[in-house]
Amino acid sequence: MSDPDQVRRLQSLANQVRDFQGGSAVVVGDVVLDHHVSGLVDKLDSGAPVPTMVAHSEVTLLGASAHVALSFSRLGLDVNLVTIVGDDDDGQEVFRQFNAAGLSTEAIVTCIGRTTSRITRHHGRRLEGQVESQLLFRLERSHEGDVSDEDRESLIAKTKHLLDSTNVLVISDYGRGVADDELLQVALGKAKEAGIITIVDPKLTRLTATSGADIVIFERRGLELLAKRRELSSPRLVAQELLSEFNWGGLLEIRGVDGVAFHRHGESLQEVQGGLVRAEQSLGLHDAAAAALAISKMLGFDIDETLITVNAACEMILSLKGQRELILDRDSLADRINELAWDLRISQR
Repeated sequence: MSDPDQVRRLQSLANQVRDFQGGSAVVVGDVVLDHHVSGLVDKLDSGAPVPTMVAHSEVTLLGASAHVALSFSRLGLDVNLVTIVGDDDDGQEVFRQFNAAGLSTEAIVTCIGRTTSRITRHHGRRLEGQVESQLLFRLERSHEGDVSDEDRESLIAKTKHLLDSTNVLVISDYGRGVADDELLQVALGKAKEAGIITIVDPKLTRLTATSGADIVIFERRGLELLAKRRELSSPRLVAQELLSEFNWGGLLEIRGVDGVAFHRHGESLQEVQGGLVRAEQSLGLHDAAAAALAISKMLGFDIDETLITVNAACEMILSLKGQRELILDRDSLADRINELAWDLRISQR
């Protein structure tokens, strides 16, 4: 394709993303509250060689599968999140933020005695000579133990009900108890019967239950790890083996600043090169990829167009500075694709 044709193609993709309306999505997975504490560091603690930070600001954001759901909503889809929270203050905070964002809470199950997952990140910078904050400490709090049988049945029932009328199912497994083997198998089986697009962001330890998914999402380092475990020489070889073993329709490989690639069993690798020199951060990278992938499938994009859109979403995440988190929306994603078209026009001069 000539450069002028590629510019027009990018502009068309951007317009389709910006004008997208309608459709619905079901997201199944764990919800985490991301709490960020920011401040200044100008001395060490008197009792130990650790920095003392004076906190100046704090913010609590929806993370994990809730972040995926927020992105779907901003992209123009009706979305329901099937998840579980505890009967604690953080559980109430999840409901409060969902209500404030105009998101449905009908499929959120409250579990008595459960601790809602929270990750607290402390970001600090020196008073002089440092512009950007850096992560100093990360504290995680989550429930220990499995979901009760009663709550499991409730999650399954809500999932099956919602899949009667949706366009896409995204399973976002953060390993905190929601997306267990039983729920994965029920959800994927029901979606397959209904002809619903299925996208899975899996844990490496729970791949068997994802059999038959349309598309699974991996980072390159995950494929490299599995290649070592299986004594294979490259991520491409392990991707082909996984596609055959688990009957996946395709595998999206996230390569960070190097772009994205799509593997299909027995077919040539398709890839889009990245345009960033370095990554500022990666928080929310998988969530953005899943959301962009879903909207691309619903718009009927071919694989090349899908990879362009997904890579644009990933680069928006990777280029963020500081401790900010990005929620995709139609306008910002369309603007990023248009930036690619503009860069291509400039390179022609």
